[in-house]
Amino acid sequence: MSPRFSTNVVHEGDAIVIYVSGDVDIAVVGRLRDVIEPNMGPEQTIVLDLSGVEFMDSSSLRYLVQAR
Repeated sequence: MSPRFSTNVVHEGDAIVIYVSGDVDIAVVGRLRDVIEPNMGPEQTIVLDLSGVEFMDSSSLRYLVQAR
C-alpha cells in the first residue's frame, strides 16, 4: 500500500468533490476505484481534484476513462 496515496471525499452542494493526492499507480488504482464508484449515479456530479497528484500511470488513466 502506497503511503503517498490518499483521498478525501467532500459533499459540496450538489456535487461530490474527491481530492486525490500522492502517487496514483497500478498498486492503488483499486483504492481509487473504491472511492469513486460508490459515489457514481446517473444524476451525480463528481469532481476529481487531482492537483495533489504527483504521478499517475496509464492504468489509472485507463480507469478514469472507463469511469467517465
